[in-house]
Amino acid sequence: MLTWRFRHARRARAEPSTALAPFRYRQFRWLWAGQAISTVGGLFYTIALPWYVLADHGGTVLLGTLLACYGVPRLAGIAIGGALSDRLHPWSVMLASDLARAVLTGLFATVAATLPPRPMTLIPLAAVLGLASGVFTPAARSIVPSLLPDGELQAGNALLAGAQQSAIFVAPLAAGLVVASVGTSFAFAVDAASFVASAVSLAGVHSMHREQELTRRPAPAQASLQPPENCEPALKIAEHWADGPDTPTTLRRTLARERGLLIFLIIVFAGNMGEGAVGDVALPALAHGPLHEGAFGYGVLVASLGAGGILGTLVAARLATPRRPATVSSTLFLIASTCLAAVPYLGGAGAAGVMLFLFGGLLGLGNTIEITMLQRWTPPRLLGRVMSAATLAQGGFYPLSVLLGGVIVHAAGPSIVFLAAGTLIALSTSYALTQPAWRNFAAGSAVVTNSGKDNE
Repeated sequence: MLTWRFRHARRARAEPSTALAPFRYRQFRWLWAGQAISTVGGLFYTIALPWYVLADHGGTVLLGTLLACYGVPRLAGIAIGGALSDRLHPWSVMLASDLARAVLTGLFATVAATLPPRPMTLIPLAAVLGLASGVFTPAARSIVPSLLPDGELQAGNALLAGAQQSAIFVAPLAAGLVVASVGTSFAFAVDAASFVASAVSLAGVHSMHREQELTRRPAPAQASLQPPENCEPALKIAEHWADGPDTPTTLRRTLARERGLLIFLIIVFAGNMGEGAVGDVALPALAHGPLHEGAFGYGVLVASLGAGGILGTLVAARLATPRRPATVSSTLFLIASTCLAAVPYLGGAGAAGVMLFLFGGLLGLGNTIEITMLQRWTPPRLLGRVMSAATLAQGGFYPLSVLLGGVIVHAAGPSIVFLAAGTLIALSTSYALTQPAWRNFAAGSAVVTNSGKDNE
């Protein structure tokens, strides 16, 4: 039976969350530190792999094969990672994934130091690494609600996303310097060490949880059943998921019953169909071609997008959760779609950078609101599987997106790709906003705490 706790709701309503409030909870501090370090290490791998393959005459065919052999198992890992997370607990899945990836990237470091790039050596490592990475993702998105009270959940998601965006903004430069001065083997070793650090942080999370379970005083029998004042939306959510003969216990049954969740997955899929085509194909082609910018100019455009993302997550950390998060996030994405579509049409790199900055900011804010909404709305026993579905909807089309982007850019130039991607986002969010099931999805869920634990 689901247990809906209201003990944090009064404080969440009376004392609005501040941007850094989640750091008061030691479990979250452990998680944030480990994920920040792991993200930095992952970027060292991202820079080192193509350099190792291409510099040692492995060729672009081998590089593309390795990326495909990483990407396909990663999608499979995402598909099964949510179910494993629901069955075994997100902490266990994350720890196992980190330890496996530490070993695998350590093997990459050894191979890079001793052998030239060979398919028979690298393809199995890439495939297993992709599988382990995929399993990790839905578990990581499922663990946060168990570490923070409901009132701090959006700020916590924003801090985790902000750390990731900041790492993407800064770490590639450091990784490039390391690869150029020390070599790819050392960069792979940095990635392996970052996974060890993440595993240590997860051990800290678990030890804190055990300590609290042993020292927490038993609450009065009725304490967890007494809602705070003005908590009608929370009661509606709790009643909505109350156990009964019609309560869904699988993702398939939940999708059949909850049209709002189905609409969410549709708009996430449609809105991200152009992600790979824009980011990995059209943007560098735009910088190199119509904008006549070099590598530095391209880097500035990418940095503008990243800086906007950082700002968006910082704003999300300070904002109160909206009463209708689905409506607010869709409105943000609708505005963002116009910024994306306008990037190549405003006459220069400066204006394109501004549009990318605005797009990144709106995307960072909207994504944080949406992930928090989903975490609050989903019952704990289904959270991992729902996060798997959301992650697959977000990135499942990426391989075809890149392929189609290359074909379209070659045939018609990069500008049309920005327009098409912006149009897809606009159409999907406009459709969602016409649907009452989506506009009312998770409305009022901000005052519900389904599994938060006070870690102070």
